[in-house]
Amino acid sequence: MKAFGGFVLLDMSGFEKNEILFNLRNMWKININADTNKYKETENMIRFEFENADCVIIYSEKKLNDEWMVNRARLNYYFENAVQVCQNNVAYITIGVSGEGRYVDLAILFNKIASSCLNINNARAIYCSHNVIEKSEYIRESYYLKNNYLPIENLIYIGFVQSEDDVNHKSLTSAYSLGLKFFDKLELEIVDSSDNIEKLRNKMLNIAYYIIDNDIIFTDEETITISEKDEDGNVIPMKYTIKQEQSVNINSSYSLIIK
Repeated sequence: MKAFGGFVLLDMSGFEKNEILFNLRNMWKININADTNKYKETENMIRFEFENADCVIIYSEKKLNDEWMVNRARLNYYFENAVQVCQNNVAYITIGVSGEGRYVDLAILFNKIASSCLNINNARAIYCSHNVIEKSEYIRESYYLKNNYLPIENLIYIGFVQSEDDVNHKSLTSAYSLGLKFFDKLELEIVDSSDNIEKLRNKMLNIAYYIIDNDIIFTDEETITISEKDEDGNVIPMKYTIKQEQSVNINSSYSLIIK
């Protein structure tokens, strides 16, 4: 069974079920009601089946205390108040999507449900195992689905480790991904690069997108070609060699090292 899950953090109590169902219709044209297959509703829960996936939305009127969540929040360099939002939540909504379909299809459905839950007045952020993302940023990224693009920044976190070249004493940056394991893939790494952080980040996101969208499994050293924009905005093909090797900056035995 494949599954995606997360927690929407709330700064006030209250479970606006009708508003969430309205958001599903209005934002994504997903019409869920009592006639929906396997529909079940209680005061604090909505459960249903959609596109052969089991979906559940559960409200908990208590604070979500999770040390891992706060650690993830500290790492999100785009969410200035992430730790404060995590520490100040008073209630939360649990979202789960599971089924036997493709990982990418389940992830897309999860993003649609999650953005619908976030688009209520008392929602502030979403916590998934790989990241804590601010409400408006998650919703904004989800809207790429309307143009048939994956919301890759909702799916994957890119982290960085700074070091120094012992010989030339130049600053080096390593990059790593979190989130690919939920698609049954090895995480990505770039080790000791002289490229700037933004260039590394875009490279990692482009390759992660390629892997998820095409369900790629690397079994040996392989070369892939991905279209990228250069500094002048021109789209050019870029070749990368990817090989499964021992992890350097990830808590895992192996990762996919990008050369």
